[in-house]
Amino acid sequence: MNSRQTFSMVEFIKSNSKNIFNDNMHNPKLGIELIIQKVLECNRIDLYTKTNLIPNREQLRIISNFIQDLESGVPIQYILNQAPFYGRNFFVNKNVLIPRFDTELIIEIFKKYKLCDNLLEIGTGSGNIAITIAKEKLAKNILATDISEEKISIARYNKKKICPKSKIRFIIDDFMNSRITEKFDVIISNPPYIPINEINKLDVLVKNNEPIDALTDGNDGYDFYRKFASYGNGILKNDGFMLLEIGINNQLKKLHNIFCDYKLEVFNDLNNIPRVIKIS
Repeated sequence: MNSRQTFSMVEFIKSNSKNIFNDNMHNPKLGIELIIQKVLECNRIDLYTKTNLIPNREQLRIISNFIQDLESGVPIQYILNQAPFYGRNFFVNKNVLIPRFDTELIIEIFKKYKLCDNLLEIGTGSGNIAITIAKEKLAKNILATDISEEKISIARYNKKKICPKSKIRFIIDDFMNSRITEKFDVIISNPPYIPINEINKLDVLVKNNEPIDALTDGNDGYDFYRKFASYGNGILKNDGFMLLEIGINNQLKKLHNIFCDYKLEVFNDLNNIPRVIKIS
């Protein structure tokens, strides 16, 4: 596209969408639109209504490189370093799981309860759950953990960007060998719950890009729930509870057995699939 006068954004999107035809990209047109919006700092409607919306040479180079990443099977969220969650955009990279819409159910459930004093989140990743809870004013003090500085640094960055004054502490802690001893009103987690033998069956966008330690416990998908069951009473206040996301491979009967010393309540997502359990 050497001539700015002959550049057509509509044709550019259309032609590049046709070039991305593989199982790695479910909606190439949307992906390309999002890339252009990010680089040109414009709205989607502008791509089709503003005839003077023409990228300069450097912008076109960046857009082309991003489109190549898209074609090679990199999720759009990692290309743009951005993923939405509960109406806010969070910085993400391949060190953390991409926030999912399904996980927003945890926030909706939590909103039904009174403001809590102290909340613990296990496996915070990008910090999307903890930060959303803080922004929605659902907890006064939040401690959020993950296993590496690479992950925690992303959560801290998102806190600084989205809610710098919120009382959230992010610390490195391996939950399976946790050193946490204080007690909490609420414990929240979206733990690794995919059985290791199911990883190869995942969408290639997921299994080829997202951190394996955020997807699976390396076992049958129940190790974290067993840990919550054995460790929970020690760090939960008497009237406290846990909200834990579960996956389609987690059998409710098995979870009931794991949490046999607790009361277990199941919440379904919008597709009527069991998605969150409340443990009290």
